[in-house]
Amino acid sequence: MGQIDTLFQEVMQARMRVYRMGKPAPIEEYARPEGGKLLLKREDLSPIHAYKWRGAYNMIAAQPAEVLRNGVVTASAGNHGQGVALAAARIGCKAYIYMPNTVARMKANEVARLGGEFAEVVITGDSYDDASAAAKAAAHERGMLYIPAYDNLLVMAGQGTIGDEIMVHSTKPDVVFLQIGGGGLAGSVACACVSLVKGVQGTGKLPLPA
Repeated sequence: MGQIDTLFQEVMQARMRVYRMGKPAPIEEYARPEGGKLLLKREDLSPIHAYKWRGAYNMIAAQPAEVLRNGVVTASAGNHGQGVALAAARIGCKAYIYMPNTVARMKANEVARLGGEFAEVVITGDSYDDASAAAKAAAHERGMLYIPAYDNLLVMAGQGTIGDEIMVHSTKPDVVFLQIGGGGLAGSVACACVSLVKGVQGTGKLPLPA
């Protein structure tokens, strides 16, 4: 099995996990003056008003209890940390979110609010890279699971459920426009869309949860 097939299979597994925490974000249609339709995926209506809860929840929910016993840790400048905090609170494991001194206080406060008693925000370093290095060191020293923001198969698979939702929509798109940061969202959504277009194992016919 190649990397694309492996990622696609993980996306199909992820859909069974992420919908325990949040419903599929709606797709809204807008008519264009020159004809055709523009479809907007409303991830701003998801649990943290951004898509990153999907990957965080999928990775944490996929772990056996013994892996989560010491907690999880991550580095974030905002949305990823919110996703990890919310996922940890729902699953019931401790989460340590390392954020740089430059982070917006509103973001840090939202991480703390979403995680409640399960989340601890650690402000350290002057950049994301500083916070990331500190988080990885803590993971190594304390035996905690590190939750990457994008470069991890389970995290990518969680984000890829967006592609699954797009392709089961009543109006299939001709073109999908994706943002690219670390590449996890773009790669996984593209994988899901292409695989479903090709009819891999007929999974495109699976209904989404109500």
